[in-house]
Amino acid sequence: MRIRISEDEKSFLTESAFLLKEMGKLEEAKNTFKGLIALFPESDLPYVGYAEVLMAERKLNEAELFLKETLEKFSYSELVNFHLGEISLLKGDVEKAREFFEKKIYKNLKGAAQDYLKFIENLNKK
Repeated sequence: MRIRISEDEKSFLTESAFLLKEMGKLEEAKNTFKGLIALFPESDLPYVGYAEVLMAERKLNEAELFLKETLEKFSYSELVNFHLGEISLLKGDVEKAREFFEKKIYKNLKGAAQDYLKFIENLNKK
């Protein structure tokens, strides 16, 4: 028996998982993201959400390893690359973070990736 889920239901489930994370219900969020990964293996968003929970738990090494494995499946994913850059920055590896943020996929990206690059530039000026 195959479960059929509409795009609206998929969005609702995904948003619910992110809300659980934001509410600090990390174990529930992690389990929800695991379920979403099983239901939607073609989408990078549940993988990123799971990694965000690991980051919230301060499990940076585990999150980094998980995202590197995820990157093998979703090499094009701006979200996966962005979060790997963010983890590198949190771990103090500024040059590695720069590599992730400067990838070609970010050349036209505005927002957080550009903000991080500016932050890294300012660090280098000090």
